[in-house]
Amino acid sequence: MRLGRHPWGAAFTCKTIQLVTTYHMMMFCDEHASCLSAYAPCGAGAAAGQSGNGGQMFCDLLESSSVLSEAQDEATWSETLGDLGREQGFEYTLFAILPRPGLPFEDIFVKGNYPCEWREVYDREKYAQVDPTVRHIFSESKPLLWDESLFRSDGERALYRGAYLHGLKSGIVLPIHGPRHETGMLCLATSDAPGTGVWNGINRRMASLSLLRDTAFESAQPFLGNHLERVIPRLTRREKECLKWMSCGKSTWEMARILNCSEATINFHIVNIRTKLGVHSRSAASLKAARMGLLDQA
Repeated sequence: MRLGRHPWGAAFTCKTIQLVTTYHMMMFCDEHASCLSAYAPCGAGAAAGQSGNGGQMFCDLLESSSVLSEAQDEATWSETLGDLGREQGFEYTLFAILPRPGLPFEDIFVKGNYPCEWREVYDREKYAQVDPTVRHIFSESKPLLWDESLFRSDGERALYRGAYLHGLKSGIVLPIHGPRHETGMLCLATSDAPGTGVWNGINRRMASLSLLRDTAFESAQPFLGNHLERVIPRLTRREKECLKWMSCGKSTWEMARILNCSEATINFHIVNIRTKLGVHSRSAASLKAARMGLLDQA
């Protein structure tokens, strides 16, 4: 998806965006006024009153975010995303996608400019298992504003202390739920405390941040595709055929007749399928293959 100028001209586009942004900001503020008030002391009314500035910010981001679609490699794309995050006032940006539901969390696609040392600690301590922002993206679609108050259990507080020491004091998570069952987030973080710095007037930036999230997900598709090829188990042509018929409920005898081979050959391929998928039964193999999208290939 390439974002370009509206054929009727930039002035029309910006004015339209300002009107749309005003509506979405008012709706967002009505729904989330209580949780935003601690971050944006100006309140929802003030945000709506300054919607013209919000619309212009949205329009500016629309113009600049097209650069994401032009990135030729993952490193350039990630650096550009970080630059766009800084333009919105956030020092740190993290884009993370689990491409298919059946994949282990270790196979997540992650890009961003979070401190490398913190990323290593996060992975080593398996903080994803207790991270409330991770739980949020698997159950919610609305943005989540986070700071110290979100982290309540011992494990969560240990996670937050580590993040705080690396400059990640508060942030916003925008969940991603893709058309092929992708689940992930765009997370923007800052060293500012709630109610200070970037959080002043955050209401006016919500539409722009949502656009950044959507543009990032769309422009990342080529890199997600490459990543998926690396982490999805590779099946042979014969294994794909066996997987297809096995998922249709065919027995070993029936598959042997359909594929014109012996039952021993069918069982050999099925054992290989189960081993590659890390499961112990045919039904589990069929379910996991479906969640990974392997049945589409078959």
